[in-house]
Amino acid sequence: MTSDSAQAAHEELRLRGPDFFIVGAPKCGTTALDDYLARHPDIFMARKECHFFAPDMSPPNSRYREVENYLAQFAARRDQTLAGESSVYYLYSKIAARRIHDYRPDARIIVMLRNPIDAVDSYHSQLVLNGEEEIVDLEQAILAEPGRVTGSVDRGNRRPQAVLYYRAVVSYAAQVASYFEVFGRHQVHVILFDDFKKDTPREYENVLRFLEVDSSFRTSFEVINPNAVARHRGLMRLVRYPPNWIRGPLNAILPHPPLARARAGLIGLLEKQVRRPAVPVNLRRALEAELRPDIERLGALLDRDLSHWYDSEER
Repeated sequence: MTSDSAQAAHEELRLRGPDFFIVGAPKCGTTALDDYLARHPDIFMARKECHFFAPDMSPPNSRYREVENYLAQFAARRDQTLAGESSVYYLYSKIAARRIHDYRPDARIIVMLRNPIDAVDSYHSQLVLNGEEEIVDLEQAILAEPGRVTGSVDRGNRRPQAVLYYRAVVSYAAQVASYFEVFGRHQVHVILFDDFKKDTPREYENVLRFLEVDSSFRTSFEVINPNAVARHRGLMRLVRYPPNWIRGPLNAILPHPPLARARAGLIGLLEKQVRRPAVPVNLRRALEAELRPDIERLGALLDRDLSHWYDSEER
């Protein structure tokens, strides 16, 4: 891309792109908040998980790496005051904060965080469902992390290996500090999952006030994105991450919108909602001890007592 065309693409992005971002973290309520915000008459929400500003965390063949494909997700916006976009790896990404700031220095940022042990448990379950994690047992997957970090694994069309670094994904302190540094604290709104679950209407209203839209708007707050497993893991992996010899002909035959709808429908049929078993006590205590320093740093950063996140006996 020439410098002139790059400048033109940047200007078009400024005109048609998002005004605010839900940047993660994974399995902390972002899907629910995205859904609730999309119902507000003053807010347009684009397709979730484009990860346009985090190419380091998106599949190598993601169509949303192209600016036109990304902007197409905002084509349905009409007269809404604000447009938003949610991608859970923006918080974890090493480059997303700066890239978003370069695009929109005045962007408002929403961060959602959860007890990291509960988040790891839910996150691992989601990766298994998606076909991104081959190790079904949580403890064994966590034990495999050091080898994954030092090794080099070709993951084909799937996301980078870093999505499987569980401890890194939930080490929130440095991630949040990076957004505070880049945008300033006044442009970053942090929600704790504990608060969101306990009083969803209040936290939702706080978000609307942060975004400076009508905070009197009311909606229902049903459960969104409950835990699920794949009825057939191999088929689920094939649907979510088809090899190029399947992907290419399908893209040539069908335009993207109907193909995406068909894929989403098939994924829905392959999912089965189940209750996730509790994290084994010994594993929970080991993770609490390991993650305690980061939790304490995060608590100091947010000026919140988060000691209940690393003291399950007290909780």
